[in-house]
Amino acid sequence: MKKTFTLLLIQASLFSFAQTPKSIVLKKGQSIVAATTAITNADFGMGSMNNEMGMTYKMVVIGESENAYTVTNTTTKIKMAMEGMGQNVKYDSENPADKNSEASEALSGKLNASDTFSINKINGAIIHLNKNNEETAGGSGLGMVGAGDNENQTISEAFLIIPANKNISDNWEQTSSMKGLTTKKIYKLKSIENDIATIEMSGTIDGTTEQEMQGMTINVTMNTKLSGEITTNVKTGMVIKSTNNSDGTSTMDMMGQQVPITSKSSTTTLYN
Repeated sequence: MKKTFTLLLIQASLFSFAQTPKSIVLKKGQSIVAATTAITNADFGMGSMNNEMGMTYKMVVIGESENAYTVTNTTTKIKMAMEGMGQNVKYDSENPADKNSEASEALSGKLNASDTFSINKINGAIIHLNKNNEETAGGSGLGMVGAGDNENQTISEAFLIIPANKNISDNWEQTSSMKGLTTKKIYKLKSIENDIATIEMSGTIDGTTEQEMQGMTINVTMNTKLSGEITTNVKTGMVIKSTNNSDGTSTMDMMGQQVPITSKSSTTTLYN
C-alpha cells in the first residue's frame, strides 16, 4: 500500500511538470500590478545612508509576436525615505504636500511616465524598446541612485520558466551581463503545490559599471552576494512574489579617489 501511494505521488509530480508551459503565457490587454519595497543600508566609510523606497508599477500587454510580448510599464506610485550623508528626505507621491518638494522635482520624470519593453516568451529576457525616463534621481544630489534600475529589475523578475524535467531539489543556473556587470543566479526548486512553485535563489553580481552622480561619471566596482525566494505560477510562468537580499562590497572611483562601500539591501515584490 505504501509503495502504491508513493508511486501515485511520483506520477502526480510528473503530471504537474507536464502541464508546465514551455513559454510565458500572457494575453493582449492583460494588466499586472507590481508593488516593490526596497530597503538599503550603505556605509561609504566617511558616512552611511539608509534608504527605503516603495514603488508601484502597472504593466499592460499591448502586443504579441511569435517570440515575444510587448509590454508597457508605468510607475504609478513612489514612496521613499532617505537618511544619511547630512540629508533627511521623505517623499510620497500620493501626499499633496510633497508635490513641490526637491524629491518631487528629482522624480518628476519617473512618475506616471510609461516605458515599453519586449519580453522573450521562452526565457523572460527583456529589451528596453524606449526610455521616457532617461534622467533618474542619481543626478539630483539626493543620493537616490537606482530608480531606473528598480524598474528594470521589477520587469525582468516578473516571469520565471522552470526548465523541463526539473524535479524537487534540482538546480539550474542563469547568467546575464549588462553595463559591465555579470549576474549569476542559481535556482533550486523547493516545492510545487497546486500549480505554485517555490524556488530558492542564490548568486553573485561582479564587475565594473559607470554611474551618474551629481553630474559626474564615476566607476563602481562591485562584488555582491545574492539570496532570495520566488513563488511562481507554473502554468503561466508569472511570478507571484519575489524576495531578494544582497550583501556587497564595492569601490567607487571618484575624482581620483577610491571610496570603499559596503551595503546590504532587501527587496520584496508582489505581482497581481
